[in-house]
Amino acid sequence: MRTVNIRHLVAGAIILSSLDASAAEVTRVGPFAFHSSFWISLHETLMHCATAERPCAVDSLTPDERAIWNAAVETYRTTGSGQITFRRDMRITHDVLTQIVDDDTAPKLRPPLGRALVETAPMYRRYFWAADDAANRFWIGYASAMVRDAGDELASEHARVYARPWPKAVRVDAAPYAVPVGAYTMIGQSAGVHETVATRDSGNAGLTALEVVFHEASHGLVHPVDGAVAEAIRKHADRLGIEPPRDLWHAILFATTSELTRRALHKRGISDYRPNAEELFTRAWPHFREPIEKYWMAYIDQRISFDEAIGRIVEAVPKPH
Repeated sequence: MRTVNIRHLVAGAIILSSLDASAAEVTRVGPFAFHSSFWISLHETLMHCATAERPCAVDSLTPDERAIWNAAVETYRTTGSGQITFRRDMRITHDVLTQIVDDDTAPKLRPPLGRALVETAPMYRRYFWAADDAANRFWIGYASAMVRDAGDELASEHARVYARPWPKAVRVDAAPYAVPVGAYTMIGQSAGVHETVATRDSGNAGLTALEVVFHEASHGLVHPVDGAVAEAIRKHADRLGIEPPRDLWHAILFATTSELTRRALHKRGISDYRPNAEELFTRAWPHFREPIEKYWMAYIDQRISFDEAIGRIVEAVPKPH
């Protein structure tokens, strides 16, 4: 789950057609606007096909349609080599697509990605969109219901922990895929805080949807190189004469939303919820588990200060040899 700021990439870059900020909105809950967008879903599908280990199943297409589809996938593959989602052209396109209405059949987008999107849109609409839209809307239905019940509490608690106001507007795009990790956030000029969540990823299903929505939106408060968390990590690393521990900011973000979501669900009768942070601290960040559980949770419980918690964590994280 990643975030990237694209405010300085978009201006004047892509679109010539008219914009509609309400494109594909399904429901709105507080600051969250949930969307099932045809164009975002097509974009994510092409990114998925461009990065999948096996070719996407497109047997329903005619030979001519398959040739067009495969050419578009190759365009995505070559344009987005490496970390495809966060390549410059991909980021700009993703942001601009939030403003295009679903029934616009020929938006004027910058090539080569724009051409690939427009050329594959008729076949995506004919063969795949109905099922993807249904899956998106089903996920939105239960995710937004949980946000409606627990959202104010979770937004307030996140704002308290980070000592920053919760974002006033968060766009949540439900899409069949969210390459590469199932969910990510971009801070964009058009869409503001914009999270994309894969509805066909079992890791985002059920109760976890509530945590994912708030984790991704928290990227609007916590950043890798600036903001209170990153600055405090850097300050204490400098004090100790070491490099800031890699990914510590993200581990803190995960731990915060995981714990706050667990508490919110526990208050609502769910006593066996397993937060995302548990798996990550086992698989990817075992060296962060003990310091964060000991000191950051003490801070969340208001037993020590923010600065003391960060300082103790940085001191306790094992140093690279």
